Amino acid sequence: MKRTLVVIPGHDLDGSRGLSDTEMAPGAGLCERLREVVFRDTVAFAESLPQALGGVELELVMAYAGDRAWYEQRTSAQWLVVPRMGTDLAQCLDNMLIMLDAHQDDQTIFIGANTPHLQPTALHEAYISLGQRQAVVGPCEGGGLYLLGARGRWPCGILANVRWTTAHAQQDVLKVFRRSRVSVGLLDEVYRLRTEPDLSRLAADLGVYPDRALGNIRFLLSKIQLNRSQDPEGEMA
Repeated sequence: MKRTLVVIPGHDLDGSRGLSDTEMAPGAGLCERLREVVFRDTVAFAESLPQALGGVELELVMAYAGDRAWYEQRTSAQWLVVPRMGTDLAQCLDNMLIMLDAHQDDQTIFIGANTPHLQPTALHEAYISLGQRQAVVGPCEGGGLYLLGARGRWPCGILANVRWTTAHAQQDVLKVFRRSRVSVGLLDEVYRLRTEPDLSRLAADLGVYPDRALGNIRFLLSKIQLNRSQDPEGEMA
């Protein structure tokens, strides 16, 4: 049995906008810095999983869109960096399962690159669920998704009519799996990192994470806090 974690960067897993997009308050270079630190901490989270999961063997795959060099410079030799294939997210997921040659008992989990605040227990529960079911779904607050997983492959094209980027995405995915008699496990709900209040919420939650976790986000939050204390009425630098 092979276990694989596929990171699909650029947006949340359901295709909606992520933390570094326009819902953030304007600031000189802030959105680009957020994109960078969130991505780096998601990569670090993924690389920490084998040890966190008790030494499990885990293949790491980065399914990028855009500048390949940007992703290769920010990932280690542990990663297989491959182009995203397909005109939409449904096709991308189908094509990844085909490219990975996922066999009947292989377990493949997809997450976005805006999920550095996941706990290793969430991935542990996802892989356990795939030992018992054919698919697993990680729901976001508000109806989106932060994780999708498959044991083997789900039927090709099954997700074609999911209303990605909407509050219906989670409901649609669960409905098509159940209609197709694909047994599905449901993980605990996780909040998104999409807006400045979400970032503040994560800042308040940092105490539950090990000190070594979310290092890049911690550094950026400390810089933002310092800038605000020096100029409380100014924009974040």
